[in-house]
Amino acid sequence: MRYTLLLFLLVANFWAGYAQQTNQELKTYVYGGTVANLPIRVTLVFSIDAPIFKGSYYYTTYHPETIYILEGQCGFAVCNPGISFSKNIVSIDQIIMLREYTNGKVTANIQLCSDAKEGIKKLKGTMLNTDGKSFVVTLNLLNTH
Repeated sequence: MRYTLLLFLLVANFWAGYAQQTNQELKTYVYGGTVANLPIRVTLVFSIDAPIFKGSYYYTTYHPETIYILEGQCGFAVCNPGISFSKNIVSIDQIIMLREYTNGKVTANIQLCSDAKEGIKKLKGTMLNTDGKSFVVTLNLLNTH
């Protein structure tokens, strides 16, 4: 819980300055989920006026003090059958594309597809690290602000 609050305050503080500079309304999403089998907590903040996300995440059971920064955008794209919630067809779904930063360097790219029925309440996709390793990512919405 301590890290969730720290994570939220870190991201909220960053976006508060951004919102004041650009006069934009912001929305915050808090997710619980997994990367591979490791549980994570994710906070994503986006401007209602632009499809741009900022945020961060941490592993709740493995070095929870390490916070990874996320930046990206959302839009619509073809989701792979293995990633999409509807595994029998390739579909055009809402997609979130994120970059993970560690110490200011890009360390992974994350592509998340939304469930057509649930919207962005449930996200599923892949994380591809810069060393070529790929992991399944699942997220379930816990809260919005």
